[in-house]
Amino acid sequence: MTLTMLNAIRSGAAIVLAGLLGACASSRIPREAVAASNPEALAVLTASQRAHGAAAFATIRDLNLRSAGTWSTLGSRSQPVLADRRYRRESEEALDLTTGTTVHLHKGPGGRKFVFRAPGRVTVWYNGQPDGREEVKRAAALVADAEKMFLLGPLYFDRPGVMLSALEPAPVNGSECDRVLAVLRPGFGFADEDRVVLSIDRQNQRLRRVLMTLNGLKKAKGAELEVTFGNWAQRSGVWWATEYNERFPSMLKLHAHRWKLLDLKANRGFTPRHPELLGEVLGEVAGQVR
Repeated sequence: MTLTMLNAIRSGAAIVLAGLLGACASSRIPREAVAASNPEALAVLTASQRAHGAAAFATIRDLNLRSAGTWSTLGSRSQPVLADRRYRRESEEALDLTTGTTVHLHKGPGGRKFVFRAPGRVTVWYNGQPDGREEVKRAAALVADAEKMFLLGPLYFDRPGVMLSALEPAPVNGSECDRVLAVLRPGFGFADEDRVVLSIDRQNQRLRRVLMTLNGLKKAKGAELEVTFGNWAQRSGVWWATEYNERFPSMLKLHAHRWKLLDLKANRGFTPRHPELLGEVLGEVAGQVR
């Protein structure tokens, strides 16, 4: 290898490193205090909720769904416990919207991962064996809460502990969007607070993108995740995004996780032992937490 080539490689590495450090050092999420929701932000969010089907959503008690996705190597390595890519390839989920309880069954090359998430509580099993490590439980709680937000979109923010602030509009993939900052207390998982910037399409009031903090995981505190939503399907009177593209802005916006919603059904009755939804193995494990 010539000296010129070596210098070029070093220069390229320095540029990449500088980009990563610069991205990590700056935040695109406002950090100033928000004491109360302002009317402009509330109006934008309310219009988006109506466009997504808020009236029909009010009649939904529970959701059953299936999804599948792929992980990028670089993106998942930046937050390995959060990604858990050996298990989180295919997922089946049940959400009880009245109690806030969620159960997940994730499957991948490593086997099965089961997560039981209820308010103030999370339990995790790998291949039928409980895992009580704090970092694992924090990551599982954060994922369960955040994925609920991804699925419900603007409808998720009709909950206590949300303060809204209007931001300057900005385009998403060529579409002009109004932006709203939502401050959540408590945040996702075990976080005391998280912040989410919602980009809402001015033309159809659909949620195009969210940018969120990851304060629920100690090793990821201060990191941000961007999720862009694509393609839409109407089920039970509600419009659901069916394609999700997750990126870590600190990784030069390289994609981390792309996944699709394969099936969704509402008001089928929530129970972790539902064999048609989650399988007998999951039902047996879920029975241990009752």
